Amino acid sequence: MMTFLGNYSVQIRALLLLLAGVVAGLQENMVVYPRLLEERGDDGAMVVSIHDGLALNLRKVSVTAPTLVVHEHENGKPIVRFYRGDDIDRNLHEDEKQLATVMVSIVNNALHLEGVVGPRHRISPAPEMERSEEGHVAHVIHEIDEQPNDMFDGLVANKTDKASLLAERQYNYYQTVPAEVTVELFVISDKIHQQRFTQTQRLLSYMCVMVNSANLRLQDTSAPRIKLLLVGLERVHNAWNEPYLKGDDKYMDDTATITNLVEHIKTRKHLYGDPDAVYLATGRDMYAMDSGAPDTRRKGLAFVAGVCTELFVAIGEDNAGSYDGMHALTHEVAHLLGAAHDGDAPKTNIVPGHPGALACPFSQGYIMSYVNTGTNYHRFSPCSVVQIRYVMRLRGPLCWQVKSQGHKVDGYYPGMLVTPLNICKYKFPREQSVDADTSLAVLKRCKVRCTYSKLRHLYGRAYKFPVQVEFEAPDHARCGDRTVCIRGICGLK
Repeated sequence: MMTFLGNYSVQIRALLLLLAGVVAGLQENMVVYPRLLEERGDDGAMVVSIHDGLALNLRKVSVTAPTLVVHEHENGKPIVRFYRGDDIDRNLHEDEKQLATVMVSIVNNALHLEGVVGPRHRISPAPEMERSEEGHVAHVIHEIDEQPNDMFDGLVANKTDKASLLAERQYNYYQTVPAEVTVELFVISDKIHQQRFTQTQRLLSYMCVMVNSANLRLQDTSAPRIKLLLVGLERVHNAWNEPYLKGDDKYMDDTATITNLVEHIKTRKHLYGDPDAVYLATGRDMYAMDSGAPDTRRKGLAFVAGVCTELFVAIGEDNAGSYDGMHALTHEVAHLLGAAHDGDAPKTNIVPGHPGALACPFSQGYIMSYVNTGTNYHRFSPCSVVQIRYVMRLRGPLCWQVKSQGHKVDGYYPGMLVTPLNICKYKFPREQSVDADTSLAVLKRCKVRCTYSKLRHLYGRAYKFPVQVEFEAPDHARCGDRTVCIRGICGLK
């Protein structure tokens, strides 16, 4: 049992963390004690309660190639290291409904989570704080410091896409397009970005979370559905290992840098494993010179439809460790896949027949906009889906071919593993009379309804009042005869 002084110490430390965030001008922090509700052996599926208002239905996911190639420099000499993909992302889990991606591990018999628990919040352990009475490790939730209405990026002007013209002549429009196309992504972590990580494996794990977060948003794509696969990384330790950079340790001229980077990679593409796209994650402040004066609002830069061509490069800002570059990564990779900004005319000067996005107003606030109007900010507009589909079909089989196959995991979903009563008992551990309403009317709405009695005193007498609280049912929870819940909708298995 924790002493009164121990409890007081936890409160003081939590208060100091909150005050530190205020002093530094950061968003409010929240101290939580995540708990494991249920897990299923080696399958990786689990339900984790973050706090009373948030439970994650996690399943294991993989975003890495079987072997990751990492390029570094030691004593001025290039070094190539190989990492088993399974060693890097074996703890990677996602909750696609909550747009959460976390690394889950057990350290000293306690649950540790690190990653993002939603589109706007990240989580990390705080082992220096006291544990809870039940022995759970303290974690801190930080708001991801995104300023979407101030985000600007650029589309690099380029001549007509010769690769598109060639593919258009060679592509047989009657051939079968795969239901899913894997886009092999190589990441360069620049000198400033990589400084945050003492170990390369930590950097790789961080990028796995970033890439999977983009994949959760790319689930909107269809025919084919696009999935990113992390195939390698270059960790740049010194300025002389980034000869393409125009700038200094604080600022980067993005247009000049990306132009130089395209030329630099031409001689290294085979060393990178011949990926479909290359993404430079920078810790510098990007700026554009479009108006003749530096404009530091720029957060990313990419070639529209550059995937599987010589112009397969994008750059995006990321304050390493904060995950605030998730949106930039998703946005810039979508440019490479063929999506222009919502509201833009067809990019026929780049890709013949490009459908454009005139039918999707910029003001609707989807991913390919800078406006944040709510949930759309984490979804692709119908126009983006059509443009990506067009370009990926045009690229053809040579682009669809996967050279580094990722791990295949037989998925188990939390709804298969826990009953409504399990969830209710975990949600309300201090209520003796907790029960679950399993009536068909509730199950068909893909809800978990918890009931219990609350004792209240009125006029000197004690009364029991019924309490009902509803939660979203986890994926694959039963909702009728041969039907299960998927993303909140009851349907056939």
